[in-house]
Amino acid sequence: MIFQPNLCQELLLADRTKGCSSPELQGIPGWSGRHPHSSCTWRAVVLTKASRLHEMNSSNAHDISAFPESLRLLSLLWSLNAAMQRTSLDMEAKLGVTGVQRFLLRFVGLDPGVTAAQLGNVVSLDAAVLQSDLDQLVAKNLLIARSEPAGYFLTAHGASVNALMDGTVEQAVSKALDEGSAYERTSLRRMVERVIAHLDKAPATGGKA
Repeated sequence: MIFQPNLCQELLLADRTKGCSSPELQGIPGWSGRHPHSSCTWRAVVLTKASRLHEMNSSNAHDISAFPESLRLLSLLWSLNAAMQRTSLDMEAKLGVTGVQRFLLRFVGLDPGVTAAQLGNVVSLDAAVLQSDLDQLVAKNLLIARSEPAGYFLTAHGASVNALMDGTVEQAVSKALDEGSAYERTSLRRMVERVIAHLDKAPATGGKA
């Protein structure tokens, strides 16, 4: 049994729908299609179930070596997506920021005074989602938004969180890059860029998966 992309999507987007009726999810011990009152708790439940399902699939790993290479890569990409989501949830519990929010802190720390528009050119997030994350960082006293000069700056508390590395998505990526050769790093970057470019060209509806 492999980690099915459509099921992974259902798990990670369940926070928006507040419910799920997939037979595969219903078969997981403790799973319920009803959501707790707290959205944060619901996200925790969703990602915990995603993690448990991933472990179940890993322990019963199906040999997909004969599958098309595109599907084998997709399996890795969906597993990467789920792993980043789980790490982000852990970061929110331990550091008080999600993976994306710390990503924003890092950019503000490297480029003080950066604007929301400039961040939007770097971070592939919907403008409303990006602004919501920035507003949350300001509310948490991690960022300060100034009008003169216009832009975002780290607070003292934000600088301390920005300096933390243990248990972050960035740490995992940095370790993986350090373990690879310059050729592997360049090849990986180019391949990911190509996949993104083709996805951006793909029709929104009516096309085949």
